[in-house]
Amino acid sequence: MAKTKPTIANLDPELDSIQDSLSDDLSSNTYMFMNRKRNLQVYVDADGWDEAHDKFDTCQFQNPNDWEMYLKVKQRSN
Repeated sequence: MAKTKPTIANLDPELDSIQDSLSDDLSSNTYMFMNRKRNLQVYVDADGWDEAHDKFDTCQFQNPNDWEMYLKVKQRSN
């Protein structure tokens, strides 16, 4: 079954391109796990949010609430 891209009504074209790059349908996205208390960044490649979250859990970081997760956006508007 084909997946469809989620849409947001009244979205301007610049934000539409960002939405395209955030889609879980894309593969090989780069995620960054950041711990600001320890000034530590860990980069992983994952095929969507679920896989990135699984990899984060696999790392078994102490104090997981100290960590933030970011997605690298493939296209920027500036």
